[in-house]
Amino acid sequence: MGDVLAVLGLLAGGLLLGGLARLLVPGRQSFGCFTTMTVGVVGLLAGTYLGREVFHLSAVISLLLAVPVAVVLVLIAEAIWRFGTRTG
Repeated sequence: MGDVLAVLGLLAGGLLLGGLARLLVPGRQSFGCFTTMTVGVVGLLAGTYLGREVFHLSAVISLLLAVPVAVVLVLIAEAIWRFGTRTG
């Protein structure tokens, strides 16, 4: 039961972080909720890993580091999304 709650918490945190990252990136992003959640989960995992293991920061600072990581991932996802949907 604990593993299921951990995964649900990770998905919820990823959705919130992805939504925050999309709000911080100017302009309209053309991808949906699943991509937002995926970007948020990857940003959350990468940011906390970088903070804890690479820079040896506290847990709170590591979570704050996840925000700029997610913003960069939103920019990358938008570039990939636009390139993939280009017509002509």
